[in-house]
Amino acid sequence: MRDEIKVLLLIISLSFGLTVVVLSLVHLQSMIFPLISLAVSDSINPCTFVIYTMFLIALSLKEGI
Repeated sequence: MRDEIKVLLLIISLSFGLTVVVLSLVHLQSMIFPLISLAVSDSINPCTFVIYTMFLIALSLKEGI
């Protein structure tokens, strides 16, 4: 059980870190805090943060924001 918690924390930490890096690379730093607050407020499944982030990045790149 303890190992699973460590792995879950690692996955969540990596997703937050990857999100910050990618949003910085595509010059969307203003979206970092709204996405992190969305992930923290998602009480059903915090891992859906990765999906939200991928959709936002794809939409931003498509629209040229």
